[in-house]
Amino acid sequence: MLSSFGSTSSTKTQYSVTTGQLSPEPAIDGFSLKARNLKHIPKTEKRQKHVFKPIGLIRLEPQKFIPLFDSLGTDGYLPIIRTANFKDFDELLKRLSSLDKDEATKALTLFFASARFKLDVHKFDEHFTDGPNDGGIDFYYLEDKSFYIFQTKFSETPKKASESELYNEILKLKSTLLGNNNNPKLEHFLNLISRNKEDKESRLDIFWLTTSEVDENISDEIGKDLDEWRKKNNWSMPIKFMTVDKYALDRVIFDVRHGYIPYTGRRELSLEDGQWLNTKLGINNIRVVIANIKIDEIFSWFNEPKQINDFLQKNVREFLGKLGKVNRAIAKSYTQDPDWFWFKHNGIIMFADKIEVDRESSKLVLMNPQVVNGGQTLRALFPYYMKQSEKTGSARVLLRVYEFPYEGVDTYKRSIEVISALNSQNQIKPSDLRSADPRQVRLEQIFRKLGYEYIRKRSEEQKPGENRIAMRHLALRFYVCDKGMPHEGVRGNIEELFEDDKLYDQVFKENLISEKLNNKHIVIRYLTCWRLFYLLQKRVKNKLSRSLKTYFRYIVWFVLNDLYHKTIDWRDENEISLEDWKNFMDSEYFIEFVRKYSKRIFRIGAEIASRQDDPLRYFKTRESTKEFNSKTFKPKIYRLFKKEMERAFEKYKKEKMLAM
Repeated sequence: MLSSFGSTSSTKTQYSVTTGQLSPEPAIDGFSLKARNLKHIPKTEKRQKHVFKPIGLIRLEPQKFIPLFDSLGTDGYLPIIRTANFKDFDELLKRLSSLDKDEATKALTLFFASARFKLDVHKFDEHFTDGPNDGGIDFYYLEDKSFYIFQTKFSETPKKASESELYNEILKLKSTLLGNNNNPKLEHFLNLISRNKEDKESRLDIFWLTTSEVDENISDEIGKDLDEWRKKNNWSMPIKFMTVDKYALDRVIFDVRHGYIPYTGRRELSLEDGQWLNTKLGINNIRVVIANIKIDEIFSWFNEPKQINDFLQKNVREFLGKLGKVNRAIAKSYTQDPDWFWFKHNGIIMFADKIEVDRESSKLVLMNPQVVNGGQTLRALFPYYMKQSEKTGSARVLLRVYEFPYEGVDTYKRSIEVISALNSQNQIKPSDLRSADPRQVRLEQIFRKLGYEYIRKRSEEQKPGENRIAMRHLALRFYVCDKGMPHEGVRGNIEELFEDDKLYDQVFKENLISEKLNNKHIVIRYLTCWRLFYLLQKRVKNKLSRSLKTYFRYIVWFVLNDLYHKTIDWRDENEISLEDWKNFMDSEYFIEFVRKYSKRIFRIGAEIASRQDDPLRYFKTRESTKEFNSKTFKPKIYRLFKKEMERAFEKYKKEKMLAM
């Protein structure tokens, strides 16, 4: 993800090498820097104060600092954008307008290129060509046999795009494509296009990227003009012209907020006479195409299994593991009796940004297709497809594709309803339907910055661990701690927290999650909760006596609740920075503290449990929480907690100072 534009405030922010912190809070929304390998920086450099200007451009001294989201160019200056925090086009335009026109043009191109191709900024720099000799090409990219060209036009005041402006730029581009190029940076790319112009399997996609509005008729006419030009110059390579205007950008922002990146681009499927239907349905005239297609044509989109994931981002789950009974039967039909495959499969459902039927070539053209139902089948059958010597099997599948217009939040809610209603092969849980919520995408980005992987979707291939935080497990652990109700942890009703809107909002507080990352961000509490539970399970349990281990599975929730509240209170009281807190919790000093202190609390829990006829049943009640708290939340125990915590933190600080 990308960081946001800078504030226009004149406040200066200084980086302190001594503390490893930004002080005061950076004026640049969502931007944080930390030292990398401070002990290797010469002392003269350590004493320097690094001043960051809170404007659209930021100076970064290479290899000394790392950004919140990898978003700085190799040249040291580049506009900063955090796409996930744009609510809509108007906010994007406001941020862009704070820059001068050239900077805004580059920033807009970066925004779309990063969303479309998931590029880091260093790679973007290599392909950005805007300037007086750009030949109508501001950005270029090559992906497999697909060539991409962007021409970007930024306008602070959106208006109807001029037809003459578009045609003039296209005329310039045509000349460049015919070899009239004055930009050395484009030479290799243009030579590759020239060598592949007679290849029908290659394609050239030209994007007109603008903050203005482009009339659909103009876009269609330019597309036809380019197709005639292609034929006149004996090109077999298809050329497609696409406009990404203010309305399309709204859609891009929507997709990025929900984690639907990278874009999957333009994909084609063959249509056979009498085997497809193209219509519009509903009050919103949603375009729908239903077709019988060869499933191997979908498989041909991928070179390896992990590429399928890019097409499953609107699918609420990851691959759920080995073939079950139903999927084994489908696999057998696909490999041994393909003519009957269609009758044994429910079909595949996709959403697409745009749907076109090319009657001349009998092709169904999909822009940015995403599989919302049938993804498990694709993942399960792809290995069988790869084993085939001939990749032209006869197995067919019923395909439904919906073109959803951008409708803001309503689109997300509608899509979730559709996904939930259509799925029937594997159970969808309430947590699955929350996995694409923008606040979960935001948490994924923040945790990644802090060095953690955040698992939003259920998957057999992704197991939670020390540095792998699972959304479902985090929800229950944090709810228990935040509400002070450890008995709810023993009950273990995870899905209830995602099904009930009120409970979900209590666990994942949208206003707090959306705030810029700072020393008071709620992610600190999530991280503390997760870290404590992990240590109790992996670093404390094996050190307990056999009698204490007997009750561990339910007492652990009560110990977690006790530790969490005392730990958070102590951190807040001492105003420990985010960076120090994360590093401290990773240190052996903190681990030893948790191990030593928690043993005492486990003994209290075991004493309570030993007096119960049915400990499991008792620890599911509110009475157990009241009794446990009455014995552990005492001044004497807190004084002991505080003394040991302070001793551990002093050891951490001493080691940190020696390392600098």
